[in-house]
Amino acid sequence: MVVATASVREDIDAAMDNDGQLLGRMEQGISDLWASPAARGDGGGDDEAFTIVRLPSHVHAQNKSLYEPRVVSVGPYDLGSGSTRAMQGHKWRFLRDFLLQNAGDGGGGGGGGGHLDACLREARAVEARARRCYGEPLEMGSDEFVQMVVLDGCFVLEFLLKWSESESGAAELDAYIRWIWIYVYYDLLLVENQIPFFVVAKLFNLAGGGGGAAAMGDDDDDAVDQRLLDLIYKFFSLHEPLCQVPAPSQLTTTGDWEGEGIVTSYLVLMNALVNTGADVAVLQRRGVLDNMLSNEEAAAAFFNRFGGCALFDPRGHHYARLFADANEYRNHRWNRYIAVLKRDHLRTPCSIISLLAAATLLCISVMSAGFIICHYRHACS
Repeated sequence: MVVATASVREDIDAAMDNDGQLLGRMEQGISDLWASPAARGDGGGDDEAFTIVRLPSHVHAQNKSLYEPRVVSVGPYDLGSGSTRAMQGHKWRFLRDFLLQNAGDGGGGGGGGGHLDACLREARAVEARARRCYGEPLEMGSDEFVQMVVLDGCFVLEFLLKWSESESGAAELDAYIRWIWIYVYYDLLLVENQIPFFVVAKLFNLAGGGGGAAAMGDDDDDAVDQRLLDLIYKFFSLHEPLCQVPAPSQLTTTGDWEGEGIVTSYLVLMNALVNTGADVAVLQRRGVLDNMLSNEEAAAAFFNRFGGCALFDPRGHHYARLFADANEYRNHRWNRYIAVLKRDHLRTPCSIISLLAAATLLCISVMSAGFIICHYRHACS
């Protein structure tokens, strides 16, 4: 017993000796945390912090092709991925063309070297601010990060400039980009595939954008609410109406986009309405849903897949009142009786005729019985 007690005491003493090492490791972890604005959970007073974040892994797992770029990466999250590696060489070509366009505007000759130097200086000046826009610490050196934002920013600008230089849009693009431009367009709309808007604005200003830069958004504090996604959407909506859905900023003015989580609430609503292909068929007949997929089962699987990974507050989401009203209506006994009547006896013309015939026969039987009873009582009196 004495030996066991001594052994426990030695273990406790050894653990206490290790407390110093444990304390040092934890203090180092706290120091590393405060060294990174993205990790410590504040933006240093910057409202732009955490504007470009990764989606949760369970959302990615549902359908990776919807959230990962197919041909071109913009920003650090998908840099160097297998599907986008081939476009890196084309980015350098677009950077060269962007610099050559502005080489004669005081940006320096020799292929735009002076202009490139100015772009690098501007990117270096806003590097810390740009890093704060990402929702996680970036394992990239300073030179690598600055090269990425300049290369990607100039690629995006040159792609839009080439597109806008002709009425037919893709005519100014080379054969390869003309072939894959639609993939580039959708890759630029991905929420993770972004660089900060103010970096693009600064590069555009250096290119002599003038009034165009003001229309796109200045690179100072009043551009906080600007996003690169807005620029891409508005540009292609103006030149080529690829999507007929109004932008969220337009919907807000009509009151249709008010409140948080409208998309998540919509997915929850459709997931509640649709369980099988038969539900999709009913919604199609009623004009509620226009199915663009292969069949009703595919549409049902689509809503079930995305609605199943939507996290929401059941009391405060956008359609909470609608859910409560629907459940209250369903739980009313008389409404259930009416629903059964419509489903079982008023579904087809034949069932309606049969029900009317049965009701008529019932009325005739009741009237006959009443007539017989009255005749019998009259005879007895």
